[in-house]
Amino acid sequence: MAATVTAQEEVAGLDRVLMRLAMTEDENLEKVLVKLVPLVIGKLSTPHEETRKKVLEILSHVNKRVKGQLSIKLPLKELLPLVSLDVPAPVPSEAAPAALAMVRSFALVYLEMAFERAEPG
Repeated sequence: MAATVTAQEEVAGLDRVLMRLAMTEDENLEKVLVKLVPLVIGKLSTPHEETRKKVLEILSHVNKRVKGQLSIKLPLKELLPLVSLDVPAPVPSEAAPAALAMVRSFALVYLEMAFERAEPG
């Protein structure tokens, strides 16, 4: 039987992610963001409002770090499954369709940013 993760546990985990992200040097940021951005955007599908707020805080931090630094690439192929909504909602609920729409919207925003930063070829 799978244990249900509480909002408090999700937020605590995301707090640790934000702390590690804040401590990541710019030269290592791209490697971290390839895994982090899709994972964090996927967390927007949670039924917990507190978790979504923390995700938005992390994404805001990412935006501040990469703004003006076009040399830092963002993930392209890793975000595609989020846009096509291949991400199941963690808990079936009435909010699930709206939460999945939020995941898709943020994935599209970051896909656009990633495309702008991608190397031609």
